[in-house]
Amino acid sequence: METESNKDVKDDAILDTNKRFRIFLEGATGFTAKERLKKAKKEVQGA
Repeated sequence: METESNKDVKDDAILDTNKRFRIFLEGATGFTAKERLKKAKKEVQGA
């Protein structure tokens, strides 16, 4: 998945968008951001 940021958006919109994206990812993967990071680190170490 690729995303592109709009550089002309106010900070509160950026924070809200990031929050919504994290909620989406948690729903899609079943893992929190912390759990996804831990899993990614584990995969890199095993590679």
